[in-house]
Amino acid sequence: MQPDPLPRRMNSVMKNELIKAVLMVGLSLGLAQAQEGVTAIGGALSKDGLRVVSLRTALGGNPYLHLGAQVGKDQNAWTAGLSLSQFLTFSPCRGACRRSAPVAPYLDFGMRLRYLPENTQTTVLGHAGAGVLFPLGFVELFGQANLYANISQPQPQFDLIGGLRIRF
Repeated sequence: MQPDPLPRRMNSVMKNELIKAVLMVGLSLGLAQAQEGVTAIGGALSKDGLRVVSLRTALGGNPYLHLGAQVGKDQNAWTAGLSLSQFLTFSPCRGACRRSAPVAPYLDFGMRLRYLPENTQTTVLGHAGAGVLFPLGFVELFGQANLYANISQPQPQFDLIGGLRIRF
C-alpha cells in the first residue's frame, strides 16, 4: 500500500497559493492606486468556456494604461494571469473625459498560467487582443477578441471574451 505521491499534493497546494497570490497582488495594486472610476472588478465569460474573475486598474495615475488580473476556470483547467491594456481614446483632459466617452477601444497583451489537475501540468499562455469598453455609470461592459498560444508550442488560437465589471 503506497501513500499518494507528495509532488501531486504540493502542486495542488502551489496552485491554490498561486491563484490567491495573483488575486491579492491584483487587488492590492488596484486599491493602492485607485482613483474614482479607474479600478473595476467583475466577471467574464469566453466562447471557449473560460469563466474568470476580472480586475482592471490604472497604472501610476495614467488613465490610459491599465493592469488587468484574471483568475478562473475553463472546462477542465484552472487559470490565472496578468495583462496590460492600452486605451486608444486620447484627449487633453484626464480620466474623467475618457470615462464619460460612450466607447473606449483598447489593446491588451498578457500572459496566464493554465493548470490541468488531472496530469498536474502547468502551461504558460501568451495573448494579444483588442477590445471595447462601454462605461455605463459605475458599471462597465466589455468585449475582447484574443489570439493566444502556448509559449512553448506557438500555435495561435482565437477566443472571444466578454463581461461586466463594477467600477469603484
